[in-house]
Amino acid sequence: MKKKFSLKKIVILIAILAAAAAGAYFMFLAPLEVSGVKLESGLFEDSFTEKGHYTGGGEINCISQVSGSVVSVEVSKNDTVKAGDVLVRVSTSKYESEKRQHQANISSLRSAGSAGQKAANNAKTEYESNKKLYDEGFISKSVLDESQENYTKAKSELSGQQQQIAAENADIAYLDELIEKCTIRATCDGVVTDLPAANMTALEEGDIAAVIKGNSRSRVEVDVLTSEEPYLSVGDEVALTMNLKAGTREYKGKISEIYGYSEKMVSALGVDEYRVKVFVDLEGGEDLKNGYELTAKFSIYKNPEALAVPNSAIFHSNDKDLVFVVKGGKAALQEITIGHRGATMSEVAKGLSQGDVVITDTNVEGLEDGVRVAV
Repeated sequence: MKKKFSLKKIVILIAILAAAAAGAYFMFLAPLEVSGVKLESGLFEDSFTEKGHYTGGGEINCISQVSGSVVSVEVSKNDTVKAGDVLVRVSTSKYESEKRQHQANISSLRSAGSAGQKAANNAKTEYESNKKLYDEGFISKSVLDESQENYTKAKSELSGQQQQIAAENADIAYLDELIEKCTIRATCDGVVTDLPAANMTALEEGDIAAVIKGNSRSRVEVDVLTSEEPYLSVGDEVALTMNLKAGTREYKGKISEIYGYSEKMVSALGVDEYRVKVFVDLEGGEDLKNGYELTAKFSIYKNPEALAVPNSAIFHSNDKDLVFVVKGGKAALQEITIGHRGATMSEVAKGLSQGDVVITDTNVEGLEDGVRVAV
């Protein structure tokens, strides 16, 4: 006896089939929903901010950035000085001795480098000769491989020697900076109100050599992390702001001094961190008072005509930086070269063009090369 389907069962069956069809459509035919951004050339800036405090015409500590015995004190208490005047001279003997050792190391490396260059040239000649002989069938592959290995090794040793020389030269340049800092100079115009170095036989990094009461010099003292300090240079422009009930006041300034040593401090979270003092000379600031807190914005990279993408759009695979771009309604892998990587955005130096649409979230499930997408 044949079973009859009720109208209710038929409706349910149709609903199930419709749902299955819809599921199949969205699974296999519907485009993947993604977020994206259309690239436009514009300003790309990488910066960081720190809190600082205003000092205007107050007493300024002239800090020793080196360690050594005091050779001479060139001023007296209550003397009037100008920025750049010599205050104290510290012995350079320790740094000069280290410099001579590095220079001796370079001489030895250059002697070895000369022999290394000769060995590399000989190994190259032998390899090229053996390659020709191998191509003509006169020697075995093992002989050719051995000569190639010798050539590669000789080049590597020569490169290592050159890198060592570069490192020694960098150490010498650093020592030259320290030797220059052994001459402690006034950082501003003013009057010497205290001279601790006059009563000391030696100074250590961080010791106060002299105190000068400045002549209305407006500047902001900022402590920056040691990881940020290498990006800063004397003369860099700094944007400063101060928040008041009436609104925000903006000021401009330039870095006038960066200490050559760091101090251990404790963060608001109770974590030990090392910071370097940076001084910013203000343009104006007559309305400020000593101790006022300002926010200093340091720009460490700027390109007015850059293409930039969110870091969330970039992923690394097989030693390549990649993004997904939308082409013809599909996701397409694109290799890029990063010009500068910031905290949240990165400048793209090569691989993308203005108008390209880049997918900003690469963690979307199902996202892969060639899949249909909708932005």
